[in-house]
Amino acid sequence: MPQYSLQPSAKVRQPASQWFGQPVDVLDDLGQGHEPRAVMVTCCHLGCAPDQVSHAEPGEFYIVQNAGNMVPDPAEPVDSTLASLELGLQYETVSHVIVCGHTSCGFVRRPLVLQQRETFRSMRSHSNPARSRGGLNGHRPASGEQQVRSACQHVLQQLEKLARHPFIAERLEHGALTLHGWLVGDETSQIRYYNPGTSRFELQLSGAR
Repeated sequence: MPQYSLQPSAKVRQPASQWFGQPVDVLDDLGQGHEPRAVMVTCCHLGCAPDQVSHAEPGEFYIVQNAGNMVPDPAEPVDSTLASLELGLQYETVSHVIVCGHTSCGFVRRPLVLQQRETFRSMRSHSNPARSRGGLNGHRPASGEQQVRSACQHVLQQLEKLARHPFIAERLEHGALTLHGWLVGDETSQIRYYNPGTSRFELQLSGAR
C-alpha cells in the first residue's frame, strides 16, 4: 500500500504522534475478562462483525457503528455517535479508541448516491476532504488505488476530529488513552494500522478470526 501522509488543514490540529498506539498494545490488553478494553468506531457496511477483525473475546470491544465510521466534529450538535463514544469511555478498563475503516467503504466510494439523499447531505460534506486528499474530485465513484487512498484519509480525518473533542483530548494529554487507525481489506481480511512514525498504513494483524 502506498504511503498516505496525514495532511491536517489549518482548522484541524494533527493528533500528536505520542497519542497513537500499536496494535500489539490492544492485543496485550485483550483476554483480561469481559470488560471493554477498547472503543471501536466502525462502519455498518463492514463485511464482517467488528469484533472479528482482531482476536477479541465477546465484550472486549465497545462497538460504535454507523455509516462510514464517522466521528462528528466538535462544533456539531451531540448525536448518537458522540453519546455512544462518551458512554464507552465511562468504562475504566477502556484505554484505546480505534477508528476502523475498510477498503470498499460505500460511504467513500459512492458520493453521488449520498448527494441525492437528504439524510446524508451533512455527512457527505465530511467525506469530501478525504476524497480530495485521496486524489478524487467531483462525484464519480472511487475505484482501485484511489478508493483505498481515500479510505485511508477518511480514517485519518476521523482521528483528527476525535482528538479535538475535550473528553478525548483530556485523556490523551494525561496518557490514559491511545488512538488507533485501522483499515480492513474487504477482499483479504488483512488489517493495516496507521503508523505516525512512517505516515503509512502498515500490515500488522492477520485479519478476521
